[in-house]
Amino acid sequence: MIDERKGSVEQAYFEANRHGRLIKANKRFCRMFGFEEGEIEWHYVTDLCRNAKDWENYVNSQMQPSTVLRMKNRKGRSFCCKLFTHLRQDGDGELRYDVSVHRVSATSPVVAAPAAFVESRVFLARCAHCGSQIRVESANEVRFRRVCDQCAAREYPEAYAIRCAQV
Repeated sequence: MIDERKGSVEQAYFEANRHGRLIKANKRFCRMFGFEEGEIEWHYVTDLCRNAKDWENYVNSQMQPSTVLRMKNRKGRSFCCKLFTHLRQDGDGELRYDVSVHRVSATSPVVAAPAAFVESRVFLARCAHCGSQIRVESANEVRFRRVCDQCAAREYPEAYAIRCAQV
């Protein structure tokens, strides 16, 4: 998704995996944070946040489509940014964050969400036993739920029967 924006100078974009490791970024993002394009994939999003817990809190709080965070460049200078996040899955079923970064100053108004980021929330995980896709409720559950209902019933019949009886 980010490849077509690689040459964009208007908006800064980056792509991160579910662990927060940067995968790709366009030139504008690299200039904003003081990186060369080849260096970006060795860093984590938390390296760019003024407070490292901000990104984790944002990701763990049901992923609002946007948030304002205090970010810092490579030299340590901090600035305020509005992040617009689009959660998707790549071809391998891995969770990806496509993030648009807009610098916000005290005099400029908060930027509206780009038209490219349409809100749609479908979270899928893969069953550890059979490999089938499981629809889950949130991005947090994608990280933790690893067994589909059929495999759970087969592997843990006593626990699964109790859970079904309570519902």
